[in-house]
Amino acid sequence: MTEQEILENHERFAARTALLRKFGYDSDRANAFILSQAHGLDTQVLEIGSGKGRFLVALLLQGPSVTSVDIDYSEQRFARLNVAYAGLSDRVRFLQADATRLPFRDAGFRTVVSVNALHHFPDWRPLLSELFRLVDPLGTLILADFSEDGYAVLDRLYSAERKVHPRVEYRVDDVCNILTSRGWRIHIAQGECQWVLTATRLQRARRFFYEVRPQKAVPHAHLGPEGSSYGAAVRRQKDSDALSGVLATPLWSMHPSGEVRGISVNHRSLHRPKRRRQYS
Repeated sequence: MTEQEILENHERFAARTALLRKFGYDSDRANAFILSQAHGLDTQVLEIGSGKGRFLVALLLQGPSVTSVDIDYSEQRFARLNVAYAGLSDRVRFLQADATRLPFRDAGFRTVVSVNALHHFPDWRPLLSELFRLVDPLGTLILADFSEDGYAVLDRLYSAERKVHPRVEYRVDDVCNILTSRGWRIHIAQGECQWVLTATRLQRARRFFYEVRPQKAVPHAHLGPEGSSYGAAVRRQKDSDALSGVLATPLWSMHPSGEVRGISVNHRSLHRPKRRRQYS
């Protein structure tokens, strides 16, 4: 990249940003809204969908280092130029790759974010499965895309240019249902032209216990998605002579305040004396 390329790209980018604002989409305000929902960004962030770098530059200005992935080299080149103009190239690593099959280790990122990219995926489910693999158990997943108002703005703009904005339709409710079924706690915020979903795994908020002495409850296993230590704990309980054939059920949860509360009861335990032995 030459200095002239960087400057010429910035001029085109600024003109496009002004045009979007004229038609009703303020990308700077939208980015600020998304970031306002992204509480506790980690120092290492994975971004899915570099695009032209609109959100990426705003994200880098918050301080983290970012690995930015996009399958489209030409789009990502614009992102490289925009990041270079902002003087932030030293904090970003660009990778051209299929976001549904990434060369990263499991649970390698505490924050994974994707902005205005879901509607470009013919099928977003494989992407979501890959993001589940990549997010640390204590991490945060942030998804954002255009609302119907946002798509209406883009349609007006592209129509004026005699173009069609590419879009694969999907239901946000379907995304939410998969997240909650996999043990994620979600929060959705609605902006002028954007929706933002932040998701954390349930065990980030609470740990489960196996009851014998509530006043001395000891953490036994995190209840997480399939493949977690919860399954191993259940197998250990099944092998126990004291509780042979009884599926261990979490009876107590610790809230962030440190308070221990009862949450459920094993119905089979109601028909026999409680055992006072503690299992670890």
